[in-house]
Amino acid sequence: MRLVEMKVYEKESGKVIRTIRFNEHGLNLIVDLEGDSHSKDNGSTIGKTTFARCINICLGSKSIKDVYNSSDTGDNQVVRDYLVNNKVSLILTLKTKDDKLIKLERCLFQNNLQYINGTLYKKIDDYNRELMNLIFPNAPSGLSFRQIMKKFIRLDDGMSRVFKFNDKFTNNNIYHYVYYYLLGLTLDDKEIELTNQCESLKAKNSEIEAKYEIKSAEELDKLLDLKAEQINTLRTQLESRDYVEEFAHIDANNLDMINEVDEITSRLYAKKHRLCVLNNRVLREKNKMLNTDIEALQALYADALQNLLNLTKSFNQLVDFHNNMCNVRIENYVKEMDLLEKEIESDEKKLTNLRKTYSKEFVDYKISLSDKTDDPLVEYVNEKVFYEKAKVESELYKSNIIQLKELTDQIDTFANKEQDEIIKQEIKDCFEEYSRRILNEKYDLTIEEGKDVFPLKSIGSQGQLGQGNLKSLIFALDCSIDKLIEKRGV
Repeated sequence: MRLVEMKVYEKESGKVIRTIRFNEHGLNLIVDLEGDSHSKDNGSTIGKTTFARCINICLGSKSIKDVYNSSDTGDNQVVRDYLVNNKVSLILTLKTKDDKLIKLERCLFQNNLQYINGTLYKKIDDYNRELMNLIFPNAPSGLSFRQIMKKFIRLDDGMSRVFKFNDKFTNNNIYHYVYYYLLGLTLDDKEIELTNQCESLKAKNSEIEAKYEIKSAEELDKLLDLKAEQINTLRTQLESRDYVEEFAHIDANNLDMINEVDEITSRLYAKKHRLCVLNNRVLREKNKMLNTDIEALQALYADALQNLLNLTKSFNQLVDFHNNMCNVRIENYVKEMDLLEKEIESDEKKLTNLRKTYSKEFVDYKISLSDKTDDPLVEYVNEKVFYEKAKVESELYKSNIIQLKELTDQIDTFANKEQDEIIKQEIKDCFEEYSRRILNEKYDLTIEEGKDVFPLKSIGSQGQLGQGNLKSLIFALDCSIDKLIEKRGV
């Protein structure tokens, strides 16, 4: 995909304000040919950043204000009025590898007016989804168009972050998928889905850890044991109080409901864990069929023919038998999973209703007790509420840990390590070559495998680098990726 031209024109009259053509066969530079070469301001006011922002807007940036707004000076009212009064639009023309033209139009006078090849997209998200289909058709479904495109358009921020190009809140796993996709390393939509599930579970457990100020399930268990002792002590103190008898039947009813909630919760998460285990087994059976070493089996079959003279089954029949057995096991696992999903749905409904009932009755209980001013009673109620909530979240926390382990094991099965190692060495060699040619020094590039760490790491001998060298490293990486993509014929 290459840039062909940018046209700036008035939407209603059709008057062309300016047409800028790109060099389709090499690098494009924006320079000031008429400025004073001795001036410090040479080339600083010719619109380089504004032009780059116009390209960015056509490639899906959400805000059209970027053309006339600066973080330093705010809105340029003169430019804004000109765009609105003359109804100015941009058309960026791209050319695909098979010479098809794609025209991207963004109206600078009104939000939510964007076109691709003349088709109107009223929502920018829909516009970007279509751009993803056109420009990155094989990208993993877990990535958005802009998460990838920001790799190619670096404007005002983030140059000091070298290989990071999205906002500072972007997780490392997003960079992992962007770079692995661009480099052609092993990626799978199922892997992304599983990784997103992992991130969700980690976030939930982080919330629980922050809430109870703990770092492990063991610490949470100790906290629960301590609270249980405090509640028992308070209960003993209160049992001699006459007025507590007034609420004994309510308290007993609430305890029955709490016990039922605990029972259903434990059963529910056990079923969810079992569901995760079964899903993992289904994946393993599918992997057995996909990753069968035919050559090794053929060698074993040849040995068997020599030693077992009465062998009547052909090699293909044995392979079919192996695959059929895998399919039978998958079918049994899926049947059990379907049953578990129905039971889980039923248990979740029961749990929701019980929690609503318990919450209402316990609130009524607390209101009734509010007339009593005895501090131990209030403390008992508060501690009990805390304890019961913590028990439920403890079960959730432990269940999440188990699911995380299962999901991580599944993710580990996706990598095509042999092919990945070849690609990693190729990008490493390319980066060393370009960094040496651009910076006169060889830099090493390492591709990290873990989803929780940033995927790229570069090491040179110079230590802290200035802005110019940082930009040169970015350029070296871009050249390396381009060369690798060209080599693979993508």
